[in-house]
Formats: sequence, C-alpha cells, structure tokens
Amino acid sequence: MIRKLAIACAFMIATLPGLLNAHSMPNSTVVVEATPTGLIAKVSIPLSELEVALGAPVSLEGPGPGRAAVETYVRTHISVTAADGKSWPLNQLQMEISNDNHPMLNLSLSFAGPPGARKPTLRYDAVNHLIASHYALVYHRVGGQLVPLGRLQSPATTLALP
Repeated sequence: MIRKLAIACAFMIATLPGLLNAHSMPNSTVVVEATPTGLIAKVSIPLSELEVALGAPVSLEGPGPGRAAVETYVRTHISVTAADGKSWPLNQLQMEISNDNHPMLNLSLSFAGPPGARKPTLRYDAVNHLIASHYALVYHRVGGQLVPLGRLQSPATTLALP
C-alpha cells in the first residue's frame, strides 16, 4: 500500500510542471523602432486581458464610444518621455483587432521626438495596472532583428529605450 502511494506521489510530482505550464497567461508585446523623427511602437495586447482592464467588451466598430474608450485607455497607459521628463507627442494611433485563436488588440503608435531629445523612456502599464500577473515583453527592432530590451510587470512601468 505504501509503495503504491509513493509511486502515485512520484507520478504527480513528475507531471506537475507540465500541468502548471498547460495554461500560460497571455502577455503583451511591444516592439519599438527608431525613425528619423522619433519612434514607432507596435503593441499587441490580449483582448481577454484588455476587456478585464476596461471592464467592458472591446469593440472598434465605427467611430462610436467603444473605439473612443480604447483610444483614451491607450493614450493613458502607453507613452514615451525624454530624459527631462517631457512627453513625446503621440502623432498617430492605429488600432485593429485580430480575431484568430487568441484575439489581440494590435496597435501602431507613432511618437515624435522633440528636437534634441535623447534617451527616451517607455512608460507602459496597460492591463498590468490591474492584473499583477500580466506583463509586457519589450523588444527593439534593429534592421530585421528583434533585440530583447526587458519585461514590464507591476510595479515596474518604465523602461529606458536605446
């Protein structure tokens, strides 16, 4: 009897890591790329997590309140600042929802660097301001390569950009 119990316990312990990894939490990604006048950030946020953060279903159909609410949320939770703390203006914001197996809100944000601005800092707390387990992986696109820059998870909300 003890031997059967020991074998059962050993089996459970051996399979536990696989069970724990079976349902990974969706994360956001941010890919930044320098432009001659500033930078572009391509952001992907899991729709299920964003809906929890917004407290409502997300819809971008038409110019209605859904699109405006998402745009306000994005402008509140994603920004770039210079070393002196001045905000880089957000010149362009494009949004679309991918409706595949894991729906995502995909964003393209174009930030203009003020004249002489150096050492920008990304501030990102979309979703992770409410869901502590949520995180964003941040990459820098250099040519065709993605270079990992870091991970933003509460309480960390800022990351220096190259």
